Amino acid sequence: MSTQKLILPYKFRFIGVFTAVGAIVLDGILESSSPDTNAISLGFKILEIIGLFIFINSKEKIEDERIDHLRLIAFRISYMIVGIIGILFLIFDFFRLDFIGKEGIPLLIITMIVSYQLAFLFLRRKEGDFAKSNSTEL
Repeated sequence: MSTQKLILPYKFRFIGVFTAVGAIVLDGILESSSPDTNAISLGFKILEIIGLFIFINSKEKIEDERIDHLRLIAFRISYMIVGIIGILFLIFDFFRLDFIGKEGIPLLIITMIVSYQLAFLFLRRKEGDFAKSNSTEL
């Protein structure tokens, strides 16, 4: 099955960014004005995660097999990063250091999304520079 069927159109990137940034800003404003709003803050965190998922699952301007391959590698890298962080959370929780708190699961999800996007951008830039330097040598 082609991954092209599972990816949102390019226009959704802007919707995802607007949703995530809007949720972060509104959560910050709400947190500074009234620190006793846990349910609403959780709703904004969920909205932020949804916006980030929309962003990373949207097409690039030019979508080809190379981009699919880079997405796979970036997902593997982010999975390893979150796995290591998850293991560290379990170790700290085992020793009752209360490092995780209530923010553990949303923090892990956001960490995975952000690390995926950073790895994808790094790999794309690295591949782009490599392809550009190889084309000039020919």
